[in-house]
Amino acid sequence: MQDNNPERRNLIAISLAILIYFLAGGELADDVIRIQLVNLVFQKPIVLSAFVWVVFIWFLYRYWLLHTEQFTRNLREEIKNFATDPLIRSYAESVIGHPIVSDREEGMHIGRLRMLRPFVLEARLLFAKNVSRRDGKGDIAGHNTSNNEKPEFKNPLGFSGARGKLIASGVFAKCFLFYPSFSSYVAPYVLATLAVLAAIWHVFF
Repeated sequence: MQDNNPERRNLIAISLAILIYFLAGGELADDVIRIQLVNLVFQKPIVLSAFVWVVFIWFLYRYWLLHTEQFTRNLREEIKNFATDPLIRSYAESVIGHPIVSDREEGMHIGRLRMLRPFVLEARLLFAKNVSRRDGKGDIAGHNTSNNEKPEFKNPLGFSGARGKLIASGVFAKCFLFYPSFSSYVAPYVLATLAVLAAIWHVFF
């Protein structure tokens, strides 16, 4: 498995092994494990089973310990890239009653999009002659000030109400699909959960 993150690699590997074992109907014949290459026979496979689960819990703990804040931190940075997303623009226009223009035009621009907490967004608006530059995360890094009268608008703009929350959820869904934070930091937890559920199903059903 090609992964330069050892904690993620270990958790995914053991979760997949457990999941495949139970989904494929794995069983220990005669309650004995034989390793022919070194002529070993284990008469108490329950000890090996317990050892596997101890290792699984250790890998899960290490992954959580070292990456608990990393997913949120990376997600905050990725969300900034959606400042000019059509969903964000459409919602902002409906709230302020004023069109959001492209960077090269004079008018209202979305200067910054940030995540306050999971699935809660906030946009900062800017009235400018044009936007000359955005940084690598979508934030406005340079603009030309307009001399025209600014329309009244709420700043920052929160994504509230049913429509605002729906728009925010759509943006997060896009982020999960097209940026690596979700697959890199959440998917291992999903696999670990599936492995545990497969074991519970095997024991009780």
